[in-house]
Amino acid sequence: MLKVLKILGGVLIILLLGGGLYINSQRAEIIKKALTTAEETASKTLGVPVKIGSVDLNDINIFDRDKNSDITIHDIEIFDKKDELIARVDTAAVNFKLFALKDDPVAALDEIKLDGATFNLKQRDDESWNVNDIKVESEGESTFGAKVSVTRGTVNADFGGKKISVEEIAAEADCADMNAIAAKLNAKTLGAQVNATGTIGAVQQIINAAVDEIFFDKLLPYLPADKIPEGVEIIGGSAENFSLHLLRRDDTLTYLGSTKVKDATVKVETTDVEDINGTVTFNEREIILDASATANGQYASANGTVRFDTDETFFDIYAESDHFTPAAIINDIGIEGAANVRAHLVGTATNPQVDADIYSSWLGYDNLSAQNISTKLRYVGEMIYLND
Repeated sequence: MLKVLKILGGVLIILLLGGGLYINSQRAEIIKKALTTAEETASKTLGVPVKIGSVDLNDINIFDRDKNSDITIHDIEIFDKKDELIARVDTAAVNFKLFALKDDPVAALDEIKLDGATFNLKQRDDESWNVNDIKVESEGESTFGAKVSVTRGTVNADFGGKKISVEEIAAEADCADMNAIAAKLNAKTLGAQVNATGTIGAVQQIINAAVDEIFFDKLLPYLPADKIPEGVEIIGGSAENFSLHLLRRDDTLTYLGSTKVKDATVKVETTDVEDINGTVTFNEREIILDASATANGQYASANGTVRFDTDETFFDIYAESDHFTPAAIINDIGIEGAANVRAHLVGTATNPQVDADIYSSWLGYDNLSAQNISTKLRYVGEMIYLND
């Protein structure tokens, strides 16, 4: 988004340079010349075709250096080298210091309001992006310090055979300090309302984001296939009250987020795990969960952590069920009856350890059965140990 704003800002500066220094009573002729100059200069500077529809000189203060001037530019279009549209802005209202244009046109800009802005981001077959066709070069420290706002904005992204749109964008950025740009954004995507605020700079970025509710069936097509374990299929449900707090400094990224999972359904191998409800908190190192679910009428709850900062994903999960019937989950397990189970899983997928307390009035296996069972079970090293 910052690159797009820089691109549009470059077009606006070029237009102001083309017309701002020649303003007098012959406005019509000057505007025509300014537009022609701006289009040609912008196209040459950015390295891609740029078209500008028209411009309104609203308030040009030639005789008062203390007052800002403002113009409105209509129908700005930027194309890539294949003549496909990258960006279009219906109107751009620009407030600027007229007499500062000659010395420093970037610093002369005071406020830019973009309305009806559409940005099309497209990844090509060679994995390059259309916006890479645009040359955005700067030398030295930027003197840009304007306030920039976007209303009725849309971003369309096309990548890897997938398409997604972010719509109804309303955004503001105060660029008074380019090392700490204060920004906020409201938008809708995949049927969800997104709100974000942040402070963005070259060295450090701080972002706080919130999403009201997003449904998994809309989100799943955009998730990498390798992020979902083999044999697991997410069927439905939603995440609501999602929040994310992100800090990136140089190459170090830290984040903290949380969400509430609502009425989710997951198919694990041949078993549907339904009515998944609970809270999930996560950071760059681990996921902390507290949830409940049912499978074939069996209710269970679980809480604990899943860590990713180890050589292999490490589980530390506590689970319990007041009435667990093994045969309802695994048809050919051969165990009859139900039990009250309290279990603790710790370890990795390749080296797990499970400790469980099992209580049951009756359990049967093959021709064996037992009543009033109270035992401790341990599974470790592919062996099961029982201790009365």
